[in-house]
Amino acid sequence: MDAIDRPARVHAGHPAPAPSFAPDFGVADRLALGRERLAQALHDAWTAEVEGRRLFLWLPVLFGAGVLLYFAADREPSLWAPVAASLTFGVAAFVAHRVERPIAFRICAGVAVLFAGLAASALQTWLAAAPVVSRTLVAKVTAYVETIDDNRSGGRLLLRVQSVEGLTPDATPQRVRVTTRARPDFHAGATISAQMRLMPPPRPSEPGGYDFSRDAWFSRIGAVGNVVGRVERAPDAVDVGFSARVNAWIDRGRNALTDRIVGVVGGGVGAVTAALVTGKRGLIPEAMNDDLRGAGIYHVV
Repeated sequence: MDAIDRPARVHAGHPAPAPSFAPDFGVADRLALGRERLAQALHDAWTAEVEGRRLFLWLPVLFGAGVLLYFAADREPSLWAPVAASLTFGVAAFVAHRVERPIAFRICAGVAVLFAGLAASALQTWLAAAPVVSRTLVAKVTAYVETIDDNRSGGRLLLRVQSVEGLTPDATPQRVRVTTRARPDFHAGATISAQMRLMPPPRPSEPGGYDFSRDAWFSRIGAVGNVVGRVERAPDAVDVGFSARVNAWIDRGRNALTDRIVGVVGGGVGAVTAALVTGKRGLIPEAMNDDLRGAGIYHVV
């Protein structure tokens, strides 16, 4: 009887009540459904990677993640802890592979590579460790000229330090970067002596800004500054190392090619052309630098 009267009640403006089995789709249910869909998507992606034999492509990603963990640390991580962890998980991955436990093998291998990235960063920091001056000082420096970057008002020198007056060998920076007021009248590979003002490499001027001191550390540059006295030639250094001599030889070639291009082409166009070929951009006029920055193509040179 109720089934017969229902259409009449609906027609009369009284809608039928909702079925008692309708789901109560609240926030908790939506979150549960979202978790299920996310889990299914991850499962499908994992299955596709396994079936396509592409899991090894994630190893560089995990290695890079280990490097990021190193730079995210609030203090210098221990070198031996990540090395031990990487070796431990590497052995565990080997054992899991031998006993045919594919999931355990993949997890252990991934964690081993993650710790390997962290260990590689800590190792590179340890290998690059060199003295850094702790305060500003003016002293006589004797050094081997590794590279010279000329500009129109002076030059910038990368020096392999032999001695700094007033500093012990243990406190002497391995490299310093200084500027000169006049264009150098010597070439890379020379040994010079001059009074210099040295200071610690600058830290970022704002949070998240460019950290020159970090790049300087990995380049073993322990001080920056400028030449404040007359530059004199010193007896040729004999213990600067093979890499410094190779760098000086390459730099001489780059500077010679730069001068040749600027001499043939001429003007600011020649300086830009030389910068594109050799990477030496110190001879570009500042007005042209501003034009290149304004055009958004300064990164090319």
